[in-house]
Amino acid sequence: MRICLVSPHFKPRPGGVSDHSYELAQHLHELGHDVYVLTSSDVPVDSFSFTILKQSNWAWNQVFIIKEKVSSLDPDLVIFQWTPLAFGPKEYGLAFHVPFLLSHLKAFNTQVIVHESHYPVLFNLKGLLIGLPHFIQFCLISIFAHKLYFSHEGNERKWKSFLPFFKDKFNTLPVYSNILNLSQGLSLEKSFGNIPLKKYKLLYFGGAHPTNSFEHLLKGLNMAQEEFGAENVSLYIIGLSKETVPSLLKSRLNKDVFALGFLSEENVSLWIKEADLLLCPFVDGVTTRRGTIMAGLIHGRPIITTKGYFTVDTIPWTDFLYACPFDDLMAYGNLILHALKNPDEANDLGNKGSHYYEENFSVEAVSKTLLA
Repeated sequence: MRICLVSPHFKPRPGGVSDHSYELAQHLHELGHDVYVLTSSDVPVDSFSFTILKQSNWAWNQVFIIKEKVSSLDPDLVIFQWTPLAFGPKEYGLAFHVPFLLSHLKAFNTQVIVHESHYPVLFNLKGLLIGLPHFIQFCLISIFAHKLYFSHEGNERKWKSFLPFFKDKFNTLPVYSNILNLSQGLSLEKSFGNIPLKKYKLLYFGGAHPTNSFEHLLKGLNMAQEEFGAENVSLYIIGLSKETVPSLLKSRLNKDVFALGFLSEENVSLWIKEADLLLCPFVDGVTTRRGTIMAGLIHGRPIITTKGYFTVDTIPWTDFLYACPFDDLMAYGNLILHALKNPDEANDLGNKGSHYYEENFSVEAVSKTLLA
């Protein structure tokens, strides 16, 4: 099969969509398909075993050039990686030419992976000038694409209610882990001997995204220290430097909170494997879009997360991780205590999570969905 993956974000540019695109292209190539990646990332053309096609400009005057590039491949499948801003000339503003481009590729099997689709139409200046055009744009994409895959099931449900006449086109496609298990033969003692390693290691990673909650981290740390002793419990943070750690944690830095900054994929994998618990609280709740959840699952580690307004019951999350309502801080802390007191149960959940990931969330599972 000839497959064209259209993804402005691609390695070596950092980011979740770049990693997602690379892993998908690599796996499809390994399956024996002819893979072509059309991207604006600064990728050396001979970097990968599949074919890279450069497209540095996504402006209106390039629409028919892009269309000809894709059409000339005579692809059996065209996959678009879609975020609202990804196709702008300078990665900002609205990009109405994308639905137009899809309309000119309707002879091909075009599928769109939707990584962000929250366009609130509000009766204020911002809601009308930004929300309404985004909404119209997404409706046009829904018309012209053959299939749309949302990165989490909450968005699929939302858009099915907004556009019920397109519901047969809408599906969920999980964001698989971009942190692979790469830490064989390493140890924290050898690699991070300058950082105090306590008996109980609580790990947070993922940066300072606004959907994350540092109040939950602090509550969990305090409750665990009250139960097991302050000298035995520490919180380790990946993705934030000492300067960017939120103010409520700054007074604890280098005492029982350690900001590790940005680490290599191999070292992130090492910390995940050797942490006792992964703390992943989200205001919108656990979903298939969360790379931190996926990274924990692929490593088979126990995860403490939250349920929120985007968590739906079509996935049995509590069969393989710990979760409580986001607004219940005490319940979150109690889950941490329960998991630390019952390590066999916690590790068993982690193992179940690993199996569920391989069967449902992995790049192999995602590829089967796209190729079906």
